[in-house]
Amino acid sequence: MDSKLNAAAAGKAELSIDNGITSTTVALKDIEGHWAKDSIQEAVRQGWVTGYANGTFLPNKEVTRTEFAAMLIRALGESSGSSQPLKFTDVQQIPSWARPFVEAAVNRGIMNGYANGSFGPGKLITRAEMAAMAIRSLNPAEAVRNSDQPSFADNNRIPAWAKPYAAAAEQKGIMKGRIGNMFAPSAHATRAEAVVVILALLQRQ
Repeated sequence: MDSKLNAAAAGKAELSIDNGITSTTVALKDIEGHWAKDSIQEAVRQGWVTGYANGTFLPNKEVTRTEFAAMLIRALGESSGSSQPLKFTDVQQIPSWARPFVEAAVNRGIMNGYANGSFGPGKLITRAEMAAMAIRSLNPAEAVRNSDQPSFADNNRIPAWAKPYAAAAEQKGIMKGRIGNMFAPSAHATRAEAVVVILALLQRQ
């Protein structure tokens, strides 16, 4: 079954389900009252994020590295894979549908693997990793030149490698802190947070 999200005329995010015979439309039923509702609806209208066949979006569901790569590259409009093959030790664990998106993210310098040679396609992406990917998608060298410190309440918990990205993401309005102005670098990003970050990136393109 193929599914595609569209927006209804009234502005509600809706999921159009096509099973090859009939097509029905079901309004997303779990975003009403959510803090990211408007952003989710806008992302749906733009067509780079989808809900699920049961009519849910699951805004608080945590996002894997593969899922975030796919969302980001779709949003940037660069979904074609690179001619450079992936060389990660766990490349076979990357789903075939996601491989072009991961290839594009890796070959553009937006995303990389781990020191042990793996990519970790099923690992949940952290907020620190999301900040790094976001800034690299704008300009890979920008964070390297940024010596400013972020102003989050938990700066001491942000890894040294991630601080320039966190600072740049904060300065550009791409990422904000959670409750208490906590950056929460090791916390896993949710689908709602990913949508908000990618929309902020698109506004800076």
